[in-house]
Amino acid sequence: MAPTVDGKKISAWDVVEEQAKILEIHAYLLEPESDVLELKEEMNARKVCYACRTLRRIELGQLAEEKGFDYIALGHTLDDAAATVILSLLTGAERLKLLWYTGTWRGGPRLIRPLVRCPEAVTKALAEELKVDTVMTEDVCPYAGGLRDEVEEFLDRLEREWIPHVKGNVVGTALRTLRGRQCH
Repeated sequence: MAPTVDGKKISAWDVVEEQAKILEIHAYLLEPESDVLELKEEMNARKVCYACRTLRRIELGQLAEEKGFDYIALGHTLDDAAATVILSLLTGAERLKLLWYTGTWRGGPRLIRPLVRCPEAVTKALAEELKVDTVMTEDVCPYAGGLRDEVEEFLDRLEREWIPHVKGNVVGTALRTLRGRQCH
């Protein structure tokens, strides 16, 4: 995905393309025409990140439909899920947003998150072991940072100093609380 932000394309396509060649898989470069900052204004969104996320989901959904894919797999980890649960609580979200929700894209491909129960440390270690290049959001996005980073650092510190497995506890408690309800 190479969105335009304030007139500038941001992308890590060179890394993605190289890894796709190594893995012998197809990679697609999506270059939306909409500027993320303009979309933020149209959506009346508080954060640029929300507009960018929405744009990425739309583009991925359209590509999946065009190519006839059954699934759209996102790479969110347990760390992402725990931070999202905490952010939902802190910001008074209407619904508790849970990352493992497997919805569909307009009745088409299913949205899945196969790594959501896997700690980020495990995915990082595996990437290092396999010598897979990775791209950190803060390396390509001028708007990286903010409250999500603060929450992630807080959870890391809690896990390191006070409560081992706190991220799994947060996610597990959220699941138990919502059991039997629709997860979003």
